[in-house]
Amino acid sequence: MPLMKIGLIDSGIGGFSILQAAQTALPYNQYVYLADQANFPYSERSTSELSDLARQHVRVLTNQYNCEIIILACNTLSVAALAAIRKEVALLPCIGTVPPVKVAADCLPVHANALVLASEHTAQSEYLQNLLAQYPHCNWTVVGSTALVQAIEVHDQITTLAILTAIRDTYLTTTFAGIVLGCTHFPLAHKQISATWSNAQLFSPSEGVVRQLSKLTPTDMKHRQPLEPIFLTTPSYLPAPALARRYYAIL
Repeated sequence: MPLMKIGLIDSGIGGFSILQAAQTALPYNQYVYLADQANFPYSERSTSELSDLARQHVRVLTNQYNCEIIILACNTLSVAALAAIRKEVALLPCIGTVPPVKVAADCLPVHANALVLASEHTAQSEYLQNLLAQYPHCNWTVVGSTALVQAIEVHDQITTLAILTAIRDTYLTTTFAGIVLGCTHFPLAHKQISATWSNAQLFSPSEGVVRQLSKLTPTDMKHRQPLEPIFLTTPSYLPAPALARRYYAIL
């Protein structure tokens, strides 16, 4: 069975949460992780800019690194550009990362309060509003915070906790049964989020991505040795050892 090369795209380290889940479930693929650090954070980019960036990244990953599957390991990029990418490269499997609203709605009781944490771009998107409208039996509260994304990106735990505490204090009268992590950066702060809402169930987007990926890649490859991911950054699209060190430090 030939080796599958899978490209992942995020603005920074957020997609590490997707890569880690994919590596754990499907370790025998070759993963190529692109952190578009030159354009971080994506939440401050327009939909048009994000679509152009996604097209450029996909071209590099397919033409220079021979990736056969693309994962937009970023909620903001997926909301803004997934449809355009799928239309442009119809023969290339492209998996998006979306807030796990459906999973939360299926797990939570009727009339449960659920908090959706996202980037500001995702929080304000028509996509998210339409998605939430499909599950009216839950009481959804949406909070967009690019500042939280930025704090997690630079591993500023003090600021991360301060932002989470401020969000919690804004809704002190609401008991949330579930927290939907609508940005791939947020699972990297799951300990702080769990401590802030200790009685709430967390819902991460990685499970849905891995489920889709498993349908596209061979699973019976235990005779192979797992390969180390390749880490790239922009604007050079060259290997980034510092990014690799951060990934293994987080694991």
